[in-house]
Amino acid sequence: MKNQAFNPIAPLTGNDSYMIFSFDRVTLRFGYMNPLFQQFFGYSPSQSGFGAFVNELHEEDRALLESLLRFGDDKSIEGLVLRRIKFGQISYLKCNFYPIPDTSQVFALAQDISDILEANNVVLKHNAQKNAILTILSHDVVGALSTASTLIDFAYGKASSQEMPKVQEILSVVQQICKSNIQMIRSFLQKEFLTSLSVPVVSVRNDILDSLRKLVEQYKVMKTQLGVDVIFYSNQDQIFLQVDREKLIQVVNNLISNALKFTPKGGSISVSAVETDRAVELKIQDTGVGIPDHMKHDIFSKFSAARREGLHGEKPNGIGLWVIKTMVEWLGAEISFQSKEGCGTTFVVSFLKEGRPR
Repeated sequence: MKNQAFNPIAPLTGNDSYMIFSFDRVTLRFGYMNPLFQQFFGYSPSQSGFGAFVNELHEEDRALLESLLRFGDDKSIEGLVLRRIKFGQISYLKCNFYPIPDTSQVFALAQDISDILEANNVVLKHNAQKNAILTILSHDVVGALSTASTLIDFAYGKASSQEMPKVQEILSVVQQICKSNIQMIRSFLQKEFLTSLSVPVVSVRNDILDSLRKLVEQYKVMKTQLGVDVIFYSNQDQIFLQVDREKLIQVVNNLISNALKFTPKGGSISVSAVETDRAVELKIQDTGVGIPDHMKHDIFSKFSAARREGLHGEKPNGIGLWVIKTMVEWLGAEISFQSKEGCGTTFVVSFLKEGRPR
């Protein structure tokens, strides 16, 4: 019997997991393509050349592949991910190229890994979402416990001087802080929230002014201890928003806490809610030290380099304003700021009304 030349493709032709093909790297003609390859690309050996395959690749990947295929030492290429663009859609192909020694023929395997990459991206996005949640929880709970601790110390002082009505008022605020944080933790840790890629913002149409006034009142109780006056203003008797009220108050509370770090005693922080025909704007304006120009571009970044110690020794963690911006975006709003060193800072959270361009 006449010996037949070994065909390296033959043992794999029945494999339905890989697109299998061969081509001549000199003439750029296909030699073989299995049914899966023909189905995916819509090619037939008699109609198309390898150039058609190359032309469907992203231009960067095309240049890379063409440079790699110019090898003269017959080295294999394995695990090369190429982006194929067809009708505006991107597919990701994991490819192996095996030059057949002493010929210009190349045997190749390709696998569409688009679904795998998408699944990996979903996992990464999910993990990033959970990391954001845990970061926000740790930041806000630590801040709340610190405030509660300060209030309790204040209450001890009042108790020793028999000012029991003041003690009761302070303990009431501590209780509200604890209840608010318990509710926040429960909201964030709901199974639906941790397993979903979307944040469960529970939007209800309600008057936000009542909640804002109550929040400011909590800080008024601490005026003697803080040495800073916190005031509230609105141009309306009622302002209705379709919004998650708990998360909105958390944002404003964080902005006030941030302002307190950089406002010296004797200063003030104003919280205002202003409704116009275009938007509802919440402004937190302080008479503090302001933000230096060289820090402004980076203040919303996670672990920002624009971190600095507060006026009263508060240690920076670099995530406070990132937390705030993240939550503002969850609420469908925008945040901006104006600041001049030595002249204070104003943060503005804007809820654009429906029909108004963002």
